[in-house]
Amino acid sequence: MESRYWRADGSVAAATAKTTDGPVEIIRLFKLSKTSAVKSRSMTISQLKAVPVTERRRGSRRSG
Repeated sequence: MESRYWRADGSVAAATAKTTDGPVEIIRLFKLSKTSAVKSRSMTISQLKAVPVTERRRGSRRSG
């Protein structure tokens, strides 16, 4: 697919869009999925650290 646009000097330029197949696209998708997994892992760790931890003592009971 080719696009045409006007340059500042008045001439016409053409640009060809990148293809969405081939080895480079596969690598890009792997990188994208890895980045997403790392971000998800980091968010999960942050959420777990934010959970308040209470200590349960033996023999101690709370009354409702």
